[in-house]
Amino acid sequence: MLKVLRSRNREFRKAVFIGVPVVALIVFSALAIIRNISSAVRATDFNPGRIIDDSVFYDKDSMNVQQIQAFLNSQVGQCDTWGSGPSGRGDGRTAAQFAAAQRSSYWHQPPYVCINNYHENPNTGETSFEKGGGAFSGGISAAQIIYNAAQEYGISPKVLLVLLKKESQNVLNDNWPVKGQYKYAMGYGCPDSGPNYTAACVNSKAGFYKQMTLAAWQLKYYKDHYKDGGYSLRIGWNNIQYSPNPACGTKRVNIENVATLSLYIYTPYVPNDAALANFPGTANCGAYGNRNFFMFYNQLFGSTTDDKVEIVKSNVALPKDSYAVSANSSLNLDIENGAINSNGARIQIYAANSSKAQQFSFEQTDDGYYVIRNLGSGKVLDVAGGRTINGASVQLYDYNGTCAQKWALSRKPNGKIEILSKCNGNKALDIVGGNVNSSGTKLQLYSRNDTPSQEFNIKSLSQGLNGTFKISNFVSNKVIGIKNEEASAHIVDFVSNSPIQQFEIKKYDGVFYKIKSISSGSFLEITENVNAKQLRFNHDRQNSCEQLWSIHADERGAYKVQNACSGGFVIDVVNGAINTSGSYLQGYSSNNTDAQRWKIEDVNTIKALDEQISNSDEVEGKHVVSTMTTLAMDVASGRMTNGANLQIYNQNKTLAQNFTIEKTSDNLYVIRSDNGKVIDVSGGRISNGTKLQLYDYNGTCAQKWKILKSDNGLYEILSACDSNKTIDVSGGMIGVSGTKLQLYSRNQTLSQQWKLKQ
Repeated sequence: MLKVLRSRNREFRKAVFIGVPVVALIVFSALAIIRNISSAVRATDFNPGRIIDDSVFYDKDSMNVQQIQAFLNSQVGQCDTWGSGPSGRGDGRTAAQFAAAQRSSYWHQPPYVCINNYHENPNTGETSFEKGGGAFSGGISAAQIIYNAAQEYGISPKVLLVLLKKESQNVLNDNWPVKGQYKYAMGYGCPDSGPNYTAACVNSKAGFYKQMTLAAWQLKYYKDHYKDGGYSLRIGWNNIQYSPNPACGTKRVNIENVATLSLYIYTPYVPNDAALANFPGTANCGAYGNRNFFMFYNQLFGSTTDDKVEIVKSNVALPKDSYAVSANSSLNLDIENGAINSNGARIQIYAANSSKAQQFSFEQTDDGYYVIRNLGSGKVLDVAGGRTINGASVQLYDYNGTCAQKWALSRKPNGKIEILSKCNGNKALDIVGGNVNSSGTKLQLYSRNDTPSQEFNIKSLSQGLNGTFKISNFVSNKVIGIKNEEASAHIVDFVSNSPIQQFEIKKYDGVFYKIKSISSGSFLEITENVNAKQLRFNHDRQNSCEQLWSIHADERGAYKVQNACSGGFVIDVVNGAINTSGSYLQGYSSNNTDAQRWKIEDVNTIKALDEQISNSDEVEGKHVVSTMTTLAMDVASGRMTNGANLQIYNQNKTLAQNFTIEKTSDNLYVIRSDNGKVIDVSGGRISNGTKLQLYDYNGTCAQKWKILKSDNGLYEILSACDSNKTIDVSGGMIGVSGTKLQLYSRNQTLSQQWKLKQ
């Protein structure tokens, strides 16, 4: 990655030269340039994690050239171009006399050029200092230089002006500035790598035009590349030094947004409590750049927070899936011309066509917002330029982590979804002109207005569950049922064909499910309680998100059942008591424990299998279990230890091929080796390809089996965790000695059929 010079905190009184220790001198500039300190803000109001909102920082149109010029005029007052006024040292000398008495090339004779009169030719480097003190042919004004940098790199002119005040040697307010004050006016290319943490500036970066342009470029570079891995700081928690001296220690700071991150990369120190309490003064182990940026901005331009911004969090919890997003008219969100690989491609509504241009994922980030990602290209929905004005266009763009690419999902009373910008929760994804029935209409950002142009349906593209099911704990096999007297949900022992333990699960709105009791016709819902989120069954409440659930499987095949609007609460067994019949269910924060892992099995499939199994011969006893080719089930290398692999192998009459099939109290089987260990599905996973091993008995479904006799006299050995998964010879190689055994979906091939010989 490009090596970028980082600025550090530097503010100098004009009599101070680069190379003098920063911490000892920083106060003088601050004291000299503070004017009219606002009573509305205090340094102790400084929020280290959110110094300034992104919408404020990146508002390149916050000032035009004329407004910048007027601001500069207001900061300088009467410019003493020819040094005839007082020097400000209180000794009766004029500015020119004071400069003449100094023994340094830093000080020079008039003209002195104030910031509001400063001009520079970017091509030649000539400035007003060489051209009589003001405008000249080929030169452009400081106001124009600032405006051009802001426009080219998308940074607010107000931010650049505050950085100029913070980083320069008082050039913004000085009425007789010397040329040296412009040399490193933005602190660009001046890392604190000199003796005693002084600035070591790079000559090739000198000059006002270069400083302003490169500083703006640098801030945009941070925005575009902060996730590339080249910076030690990132969005989220960071340890940030209190000063350039590492011995002063660090503060733990949760950086919330890109603008604040950019300020810390530019000036990587956080003020300590003493520095905040003593503004505009100094403090032991203090650094002041970001403190001063916050205070200067508030004093010059008002709040660093966007007064129009409303922070809105999602009240919809979407599972990982592929989705289509439809407008109120059922036209789908679409990428114009199918240009899914093009940054800047506009988002529109268009007739549903199942193309990649209409397929999206909703990925929840650590801050609770969603990124809406196109499944064809990986690019995301983005507000062009990060703007929050009405009419800002919505486009496809590479992910950069800014608020312009993050969205809150808000369910309305009618069941529709609003898609709200993280940058400003008062702004919604909107169909231009309210043309919800017109294919090809573009999308924009617009103030929330409670109209159909801001209402969307989000529909899963996967078929999902649809039917009558038994829901049981993945580990204990206890099933969900209803405690009739209070309609509470709890887990109990399985009772065959009991309607109290059977539930109709169907998609309600294309994304979320409703879970309906077969016995009572009531629906599973989450309800507020003093101590917890209780689960109970209640009458149908239409669009109530308390009765809506997302259901998705983990890598081991277990399901997590998550409420759609409870802040992500999932079905959980109270106190983790998964082996105790009668344990209540609750809504609880997801923690990936066994108390939140469930099997969902089709009742009709269970009935059919149970009927087949009940008609099968009893198989208890000691057996050699072999394939059609007479290769026997075998413990690899005869290792009768936990984790030993199962394979097929030439029959050899060893203990490694002797297994006893035992029936359990729940009418399932365990298959026990000669040393007492049992056949086990590694890790309790039920995904295809999971290895089979030997392990100590623990009573979980990973060690229990249903044994079904086929019409050809051979047996299938089905997992109790999932009746659709069976013991299988890898790759179907039933005639190859040494082939490993695995769990695999039923396919009724010979690789899943076994002889049992006593």
